[in-house]
Amino acid sequence: MEKAGLSSLDELIEVDGSIRARVLDNIPRSLVDDPQEEDIHNFQLMTQDLEDLFSTCDLRGQTFITVKIRTFVENYPNRRVSSIYLTLLHRLEDRLGIPRFDEHTSSVSAFYKKNDAFVSVPELYEALLRGEVPSSVYIKGKSTPESLKETLSEMLYLRNGRLTNSDRVMLWFGDLLTLHRQFVSEFLLGEGPLSQDWRMLIAIMAASSVGCEYQYFLMRDIFLHSGGDPLFLTKGVSAFPPKLRALTDLIYVLAYKPWSLREDPRPVYVLLKETTPIWSINELVQALVIISYYHGISCFCLAFGLVPEVNFLKDFSRQEEEKEKEGMKELDPSFTQDLCERLRKYSAEEQDELPAELEPKIAFVEEPSDTPNKGPAVEEVKSPLIERFIGKSSGVFESFSHKNYKILKDTDFSWKNDGFSFVNQLFSELTVSLNAIFEEVNTMTTNSVFQTLNTDTSALRKAINMYAKDIFGIKHANYPYKKINRLMAIPLKTFIKRSVTVPANITNIDYGRYHIYSFPPTEVAHVLLLVQQARIEAELIYGILAAQSVLKS
Repeated sequence: MEKAGLSSLDELIEVDGSIRARVLDNIPRSLVDDPQEEDIHNFQLMTQDLEDLFSTCDLRGQTFITVKIRTFVENYPNRRVSSIYLTLLHRLEDRLGIPRFDEHTSSVSAFYKKNDAFVSVPELYEALLRGEVPSSVYIKGKSTPESLKETLSEMLYLRNGRLTNSDRVMLWFGDLLTLHRQFVSEFLLGEGPLSQDWRMLIAIMAASSVGCEYQYFLMRDIFLHSGGDPLFLTKGVSAFPPKLRALTDLIYVLAYKPWSLREDPRPVYVLLKETTPIWSINELVQALVIISYYHGISCFCLAFGLVPEVNFLKDFSRQEEEKEKEGMKELDPSFTQDLCERLRKYSAEEQDELPAELEPKIAFVEEPSDTPNKGPAVEEVKSPLIERFIGKSSGVFESFSHKNYKILKDTDFSWKNDGFSFVNQLFSELTVSLNAIFEEVNTMTTNSVFQTLNTDTSALRKAINMYAKDIFGIKHANYPYKKINRLMAIPLKTFIKRSVTVPANITNIDYGRYHIYSFPPTEVAHVLLLVQQARIEAELIYGILAAQSVLKS
């Protein structure tokens, strides 16, 4: 018995009618509760016919067959039958050169998987065909059901019928998904002085520098499918051209202490003045955008717990099973009640002092020893797979120190008033796309928190963004920073700080320790998107300031 909406995925890829009919004839359309040996034999013959058909098709036809079989495997109730088709699916995926589907691989933590947090792609597509948008997908004004349907269709076709885990998370935010895809397409394929393979390698270096295997694997596949030299992936930065290899020191500084570029712009000076051949300012700025973006998106993936979709690594998992169980604590309603009460009684127009009754009523935890503060620097966990792209420097985050560095005020330099115009002079379309992402992340809202409707979250969103920037030594002159402590309790602040500084060290234990499991998954993702945006903006600001300083010298 085929589930409602299952067939809608067929419409995503246009193929010859005879191919479509033959595929559908070889996939069970009714439920076989207790398959006998004769049934099993027939299913095996059907899979053989599908494999024979696969051999005669072009890439579009092969993609259609793969999509249909994968959809069947994911949805057919009888595991004995679906396992026969899973075996075929693995063979076809191997022939296409794409990662194998693994029905047991958790996309994020077990909590999200068990609660079916992700959008059902067949149900989403069926709703879009009707001109509707499910309540689980947020779009407002910028996208339409038709445009989102086209985006989804293109994504599935370009990815051989598969959606990455990051794609599935971004489906919660339809407008933002479209903007991200436009931006990535622009910096990978758009005009610019850097070659496409260099752009991809820079993205790999940036993701690797903060320990993000997830983004490394995604960019690795794009690089190889674009005709990139596998030697670069095997040898790492040691095989890179000297000019590209010289970028490693700047990537490290941007990842772990970007504010130091204001006092010591030498990593930028070396590129613009000493490297042979030297970097042009256009090349450097394009690289800065790529580096900062992939540092930000990598922090999001790490903090949200995204893992490679399939067995890129044998038995790969961000957390061990024991740690997952330890982190899966009962939800603490007092945490959600506390935040809702803060938002209900506090707004930007209200009095400066927080009412006494809003003081925290739950027991808060202290920050763990690996959270950067006034103590020693903290080294992130790195995989041997990506260490080859990091260069000589190890990944150690150093907290911003008021004793050693000056606070950067937005009145002196900001992205909105200074950085945007500087980059826009060199790459107008790229800059506009990136700025659109910033604006969407900061303004999108469902006017709800913890499923409490009609709640103005603008003050909380602003506080999260301001706090993340403050961690990087950037302050806004007109923002009352007392709001941060009034709106955010210690657990949420600590989670945000770890997400922006040591995201590779976050585990499911942290999700329980800081009450993050109390948030709906979509709200956790939104919090991390705000943090990601703040980090990208901070890195761009310090990188541009350093470049301007060197150019004036």
